[in-house]
Amino acid sequence: MNFYQIATLSIASLSYFLAVFILFKGRERTSNVLFALYSVAVGNWSLGKFLAWIATDPGPALLSLKFSIASAMLLPPLFLHFALFFVDRVRTWKIFLIVSYLFSFTLIFLTFFSEYVVSGVSAKWGMNYEIVSGTVYKVFFGFFIFLVLLAMVELWKGLKKQPYFRQVQIKYIIAAAVIGFGGGFLVFVSTLNEALAPVGYFFVPIYPLISAYVIIKHRLLDTDVFIRQSIVYTILTLMITALYLLTINLTREIFSSLFVVILFVLLFNPLRQILQNFIDRVFYRQQIDREAALIEFSKKVITIINLTELLEYIKTSIRETFKLTGVEIVLGSENREGLDLEIKGEKIGSVVIGKKMNGDDFSHAELEMIRVFLGTASAALSNALLHDEVLDRERELFKASRLATIGTLAAGMAHEIKNPLAAMKGMAQILPENINDREFIDRFVELVPRQIDRINRTVEDLLRVGKEPEEKIETFDLSSVLSDINAFFEATFLKKAINVAQSVQKGLMITADREQMYQVFFNLVQNAVQAMPEGGRLSVAAKKDGDRISITVADTGVGVDPVSLNKLFVPFYTTREGGTGLGLFMVERILKRLGGSIKIESTAGRGATARVDMPAQ
Repeated sequence: MNFYQIATLSIASLSYFLAVFILFKGRERTSNVLFALYSVAVGNWSLGKFLAWIATDPGPALLSLKFSIASAMLLPPLFLHFALFFVDRVRTWKIFLIVSYLFSFTLIFLTFFSEYVVSGVSAKWGMNYEIVSGTVYKVFFGFFIFLVLLAMVELWKGLKKQPYFRQVQIKYIIAAAVIGFGGGFLVFVSTLNEALAPVGYFFVPIYPLISAYVIIKHRLLDTDVFIRQSIVYTILTLMITALYLLTINLTREIFSSLFVVILFVLLFNPLRQILQNFIDRVFYRQQIDREAALIEFSKKVITIINLTELLEYIKTSIRETFKLTGVEIVLGSENREGLDLEIKGEKIGSVVIGKKMNGDDFSHAELEMIRVFLGTASAALSNALLHDEVLDRERELFKASRLATIGTLAAGMAHEIKNPLAAMKGMAQILPENINDREFIDRFVELVPRQIDRINRTVEDLLRVGKEPEEKIETFDLSSVLSDINAFFEATFLKKAINVAQSVQKGLMITADREQMYQVFFNLVQNAVQAMPEGGRLSVAAKKDGDRISITVADTGVGVDPVSLNKLFVPFYTTREGGTGLGLFMVERILKRLGGSIKIESTAGRGATARVDMPAQ
């Protein structure tokens, strides 16, 4: 064989291998199918040339050359289709693509059933048979050049819009196309002008070599998994074949070939698993480490609530796992460069990833794993953002609540001070007219100090509300506090004919400020006493229930109406003459600080019950 025959056979073999290789990797991907069809067309063009050049009869040679030209007619639309798909422009050129395919099939029809494209065969370039071009051959030549140039332009225009790794792949595609189609162009020219040697055949073989390089080195169509499995099955096949030959050679007189086949069937899967694990550890250590890092990342990322800490952890994890120069995360729904962070189709941010530190390009598998990282990160970020939003709302509610409380306190205080001042003002206004009235002067002397005391008491109560008390935390028996309060009111109980029934469990140990606990239950007992001006029954019960203590203070007094019952803990609200309305407000405040609570139950005319719940020691 001469050089031209060797060149065309090499091109066909490499192209067919590429097609089969890519289809085995992923027939479900449009890019793989298009590249495989394109490679098959190149292989058919080269194979047809080879078969014609080794033919000994003009009939088969002409048929082979027509097959070659017909295959070449599919190259321009296939390459354009692949290029447009690669830069996501197929929809824009959809109609034009359909027309291009139809035009190619028209030319193919004319090639086989007329002499407009190929009019015959003749000896050329040392070959017995080469085509004699017809009148439409030049139309095909122009069609070929136009579509290839259009594909190049679209690839170049889409170059800057692609991420870095995609740009490298496009540059290699353009380089392979320039060399491959450049060689084809020279073959066209030499066909039209017999004086020119077909030097294009020197360049066309470079096309499949560049394609193979970019597929393996720069992951053009993501063949990692296929290569990984191919290594395993190739080595396994060689091992079993060698073992089979050795076993047959050594045991052919003892064991039957059937037993050997059964043995190999039983050994195949265990050996495959062992070999797969070995290859993974040796050649795919990085991928296994990344999978382990992803599992660890998924476990930890959902436990971080602080947004700043979470963002830093996500960036650090992705950067270290994939050995990147940098990672930046920008939150928000605005369109930015980079990979999107999404939750249920809603964009919450963008991630810009830097280059790999070793300079390699990203494979499809690596990008998919990064997207898995980002999917988990998106869920965690969504939770953190929601947590921040809840905290902001709580702060606003707390602020509004404080303002409302201040307003209530101010209004109540104004009311409590205004009434005594009004009384004193009225007395002062008529004082000059009654200066000699002894009875008036006696009433004046009695009223004014009492009203001043009332104002002073209101101010002191308000100061206690606004000031954080100095707490003296200690552990003590609550029953002793209740006994002290009972002793304080003992004379009052006798004077007002109040019967007291106590059921207080001993050993009710709590950790709190003793004075504050005394204030709480002093207020409750005092309220009960004041609710029974004509006497009645006071019941005090206290017991431990698990890790809680329940205290009940009940009376048979006048009770509280439903409207007032809902306002008992509002500052300055009181139903008793001379009261400030701050007692129960302070009680609730103290209990809340201790992790306790209070509830008042009452019916007008039938007494009231205060139920206190608080943690035990």
